[in-house]
Amino acid sequence: LSSDVCSSDLTVTASAWVSDSTFEDYAYKADITVSGVTEADWLCTMLTPDHTDNELQEILSPYTRTTNNKLTIWAKSKPGRSVKFENIALEKAV
Repeated sequence: LSSDVCSSDLTVTASAWVSDSTFEDYAYKADITVSGVTEADWLCTMLTPDHTDNELQEILSPYTRTTNNKLTIWAKSKPGRSVKFENIALEKAV
């Protein structure tokens, strides 16, 4: 059984991206605070206001990681601007 952890209107600033070597093709990561998420949860959906943003779609990694109250995402390069996620849905292990 599972339940959802959802957050909306979360912004990742351009300065939040830091160098990282976890994934060879994705040199930057950003941490997003998501209350209630744990390391046992996993990402289902991340939506930006413009789902057809080609630049963003090209650089974001399909890899994510959850830890207590945090979702980490990766990108090939730093987005040149803040990115607002209008909806983040995670599957919560119970």
